[in-house]
Amino acid sequence: MATRYAYEQFAEFGLAVTYHNYTRDGHQLRNVVAEKSGLTHPEDTYLVTAHIDDLPEGDSAPGADDNGSGSVAVLAAAQTLASHPFAHTIRFVLFTGEEQGLLGSDAYAADCAARGESIHGVVNLDMIGYNTGEPAFNLYARSGTYPGASGSRQLAEVFSNVVGLYNLNLAPHRIHNDTYPLRWGSDQWSFLNRGYPAILVIEDYAGYDFTPYYHTSNDRLDTLDLAFFRDLTRAAIATIAHLGHLLSSDSLGQLSGTVYEIGTARPLSGATVAASCSTGYYTFTTLTDASGLYSLSLPPKAYTLTTRTAAPGHYVSIVSNVVVITNHLTIQDIALDPWLRWYLPRIPYDP
Repeated sequence: MATRYAYEQFAEFGLAVTYHNYTRDGHQLRNVVAEKSGLTHPEDTYLVTAHIDDLPEGDSAPGADDNGSGSVAVLAAAQTLASHPFAHTIRFVLFTGEEQGLLGSDAYAADCAARGESIHGVVNLDMIGYNTGEPAFNLYARSGTYPGASGSRQLAEVFSNVVGLYNLNLAPHRIHNDTYPLRWGSDQWSFLNRGYPAILVIEDYAGYDFTPYYHTSNDRLDTLDLAFFRDLTRAAIATIAHLGHLLSSDSLGQLSGTVYEIGTARPLSGATVAASCSTGYYTFTTLTDASGLYSLSLPPKAYTLTTRTAAPGHYVSIVSNVVVITNHLTIQDIALDPWLRWYLPRIPYDP
């Protein structure tokens, strides 16, 4: 029921949402994954994650801090960011089986690695609601030169800097190590263990301002500092928005057109259209559909369009100075020349 609720919430926010199914000891289990595709570099992905299961086993396991707090923060991030355009892809992931040994995240990270996914950062939120004194929290990043360790420390630095940038009432403590709770303590380890950069965001575990209701039926909402939780959620949302490279939706224009073959006017499906500009860092890319149509949402600039077919047979087309204007549709059709076909003369054979 918890995973179904999360699925329905993500879908209501307008995100593409799926269950990630996995098997453990003959049991069919599932995580919930929602995605906001990037406009310029959709293959580069950032994750904000939490585990949705809790303890203790029994009739009452409210799990407000562990880990209702992290799960709600992920849902809040999804709701806040779903309607905004990003350069990179952002995934909002809720894992099951964390309390039994990181089962859900291990299965999911293994599948990501098997697909060769380009995950540039994982921000894992686990227990971010309990506080009794200074609003301190810990940012655990990996030490040493392990794969992903440098990126892990950079993620922690970004998160810490966001707190200062937005003047949030928080005191971040960055901790670089390779022991518990970074190792095996929560779902970030499933990614670090496969070379992906990841961090653990948690209340002040190292300073011992840690919920005394951990894994008990008393882990309830009335034990939490909701002002502290609110600001830590804000920091997480701002961090993932920064990492995903938030674009301004008010300043975007639309570029659309048809890619076709010169001479036959045949629409070319599956062709890649790449829009780049001399002053911009990003290149926006898309594919034509079965009718040869393409569409891109772009910041207002002058672009050079480079178009090529998926299979050999056509020359590459380059169209310069295509101007995109805010809140305006620019139509640019693109014609591709087929390769020339040379035929040898037929020489009669006289035996």
